[in-house]
Amino acid sequence: QKRGYQNKRGGGIARTRERLKAVIHLPSYRSESQLISQRGDTRQHLLTLGRTWTLPVTECLGSGEPVVLLSEGGRVSMVTRAEALLATGHRVVAADVFGTGESKTPPGLQMVLAGAGERPLGVLVAQILALSQWANGGKRIGLVASGMVTTLGALCAAALSPKRFSFLHLNGSLDSLNRLIDLPISYTEAVPLFCFGLLNTVDVSDLVAMTEGTPIDIVGRGPIQPK
Repeated sequence: QKRGYQNKRGGGIARTRERLKAVIHLPSYRSESQLISQRGDTRQHLLTLGRTWTLPVTECLGSGEPVVLLSEGGRVSMVTRAEALLATGHRVVAADVFGTGESKTPPGLQMVLAGAGERPLGVLVAQILALSQWANGGKRIGLVASGMVTTLGALCAAALSPKRFSFLHLNGSLDSLNRLIDLPISYTEAVPLFCFGLLNTVDVSDLVAMTEGTPIDIVGRGPIQPK
C-alpha cells in the first residue's frame, strides 16, 4: 500500500518527510527527566526539553507495552482510558504536551511564538517525538491522542518516525485540513493547524500513508465533510 506512495504535490515519502519538517520548522529537543514524586506504581515526572519547555508527565508502571496518552483536556481527562490500559497490563505515560492541560498556551502567546520564527505545530510534534523516545524504553510504543489539534500532531509524529509507534488511536481527528476552511474553524480554536504552507505539503491522507502501515484506529471522526 505504501510502497507506491506518491504525494500529489510531488515526491515520495522520504522527500515529503523533509518538506514536512521544513514547513513546520521542526525543532529537535534533548530530554531530561526529574522524578517529582512516587506513590505505589505511579510516578510524577517533569520532563525538560531543551532550554525552553517542561512537560508534566504521569507514569503508571506496568510490564506490558508502553502507551502514551495525549489529550487537549489534559491528563485529568484521560483517567478512564489509563485505567483500562493498566487493567490489560500496559505501562501508561500521560503528558500535558504543548497546548494541553497544564501546558495550555493562550492563542495570543502562540501567535507571538510564531512571530519569533517557531511554528506551534512544529513545537507540538517535536514534543511528542521527544516524549515518545523518552518513554519507549527501547520498544515500539502505542500513541493515543484526543482532540482536533493533538491528533494531527500525533499523526505528524508517526508520519515522520513510523518505526517508533506500534499503533495510533485517534479521537476527534479531522479527515482533511480543508475542513479548516470548509466549516470554517476559527484560528483561535486551533492555532497550530493554521501552519503556513502545510496544506501545500501534506493533507491527512498523506500523513496516514507516510506512517507506512502503522495500525491506526480513528474514532469520533469529524468534523465530517459538509454536504
